[in-house]
Amino acid sequence: MQRRDPARTGYVPDVDGPRERSEVRWRATLSDDRATRTWLVCSAGTVYAVSDRTIHAFDVTTGELSWQTSRLGTLPWSNRPMRVKTSPVLDGERLLVGSSVSLYALDRARGRTRWEYKTNSSLDETLRAGSTVYVSSFVGTGDRLVAIDTRSGLERWKTPPDEGVHPSAYAEGYIVGPVIEGDGSFGAVGATTGTTEWVRNLHLDSGRRGGPCIANDTVYCGTDPVYALNLDDGTTRWSRSLSAAGEEVRPISDGSRVYLSFGETGRVVALDVDTGETSWSVELRDGVEESTPALAGDTLYVGLEDGVAAFDASSGEQRFRVSKPESANRTNSPIVAGGTLYVLLGRTLYALGEP
Repeated sequence: MQRRDPARTGYVPDVDGPRERSEVRWRATLSDDRATRTWLVCSAGTVYAVSDRTIHAFDVTTGELSWQTSRLGTLPWSNRPMRVKTSPVLDGERLLVGSSVSLYALDRARGRTRWEYKTNSSLDETLRAGSTVYVSSFVGTGDRLVAIDTRSGLERWKTPPDEGVHPSAYAEGYIVGPVIEGDGSFGAVGATTGTTEWVRNLHLDSGRRGGPCIANDTVYCGTDPVYALNLDDGTTRWSRSLSAAGEEVRPISDGSRVYLSFGETGRVVALDVDTGETSWSVELRDGVEESTPALAGDTLYVGLEDGVAAFDASSGEQRFRVSKPESANRTNSPIVAGGTLYVLLGRTLYALGEP
């Protein structure tokens, strides 16, 4: 899933990607040349590139295409195909994707639909924790948070209309995220019932939610300022202004530092998790892509406008950089799995490893 785990830490502690240098192990070209956004997820020998129009599955060793599909179904009010709207998540043998009006569980091996959960509008967020997938969408008579069994696709519970949160991160029995119909508020609900546990009015930009992460029983969210909130009750542990108003930022954390990349200013910043003080900060003159970093071992990977850069997570020193301007008009969030760094530059998916 995006940022690796339900807590959205983005951290793979026991696996190293390329550290000092990198080489291309394979590359593959996506067939969809009209995609506006593509997500990468990887598990059990397959890396999936899921765009709003097409889903590709590639063998992690060879880069060969295992399967692809561009039609999840059609919209109820027209014959147009549905589009993927939320980041995909993996669950056992299923790939879960949120489309224009439905959540689909696809067979990971072949891409065939196993079950479908229908809503009344586009899904806003998708999060899996254990055998439950949480989505926010217009269901019935209002926007709701819904809990769905990942095996059967059956509904476990849903909040009353216009209540709950957009499920952005999970830890210790709490689902946290922007409050549905909350006008910039942020809150937490119980994962087994959907009951509201706490709400804070943080004046978040509802049009650019970004996404929180959870580490050390602390929720890190917001952009300007960045907040560290107690997971149990939402009280503020610290807040820090980084002069980044309006940017959509998705923090990640290894439990020692919180890492953020800012696309508009080209900055990469690491904050101390306990105090919010800056551990290090670098500015890349040619721009950081508005995407989520990835952290494997002691290396931080950040998407650039034409490639990816690797930094020492403790010092911010740049270790290496890969630029592919001939194939990139957009870089999506990199991921690390099995010692390999995967990054999508334009329509080309690269698998990068240590030489």
